[in-house]
Amino acid sequence: MDWKRIGGRAALVLVLLGIFMELRYPCDELVFTSRDTEKILRRTPEVSITEEDRAFMAELLAVPSVRALVESGEDGYVSASEDPEVRSAAAGFLGEEGAGDLNAGAMFSEGRQVVYLSWMGPGEEIYCLQEGPEAGAYYKLYSPKRGRTYENWDNQRAQKGEVRRRWFAWLRDGLWREE
Repeated sequence: MDWKRIGGRAALVLVLLGIFMELRYPCDELVFTSRDTEKILRRTPEVSITEEDRAFMAELLAVPSVRALVESGEDGYVSASEDPEVRSAAAGFLGEEGAGDLNAGAMFSEGRQVVYLSWMGPGEEIYCLQEGPEAGAYYKLYSPKRGRTYENWDNQRAQKGEVRRRWFAWLRDGLWREE
């Protein structure tokens, strides 16, 4: 037998198996690449929580359908595309085009409430502004492109995250096993 030929074929089979497993069991993870609040807020002003953001939240909480949702104590959301009053209130801050993408929602857990607004920007960036669970505490998430996020908690703490591929995670974590 020609051991070189057998070894070459075995290596080829292992490489093909590795490629198949990477395609079948891909694994991405969110990695926080920076927690330097000052630098993040300086370089990415879109993630800063401003008085305009607070006024935006207050104005949308004054809309009867959003107020009714919050007072109901049930999880849910109101879409600006379905509610003309929400769309009108959002248009003052986002413009007519951006107002249609807005969702105002509420979540309740253990007697605490979180009210959030989420919308798409003109360049397909994603925004989420949240008030709660503590009264007056704000959180903002800004995602300028797929795989990158900036988070801000009341301009006191911020972090930048990126989605990265975990190569050969199927081998380390045993993702092929049925649980």
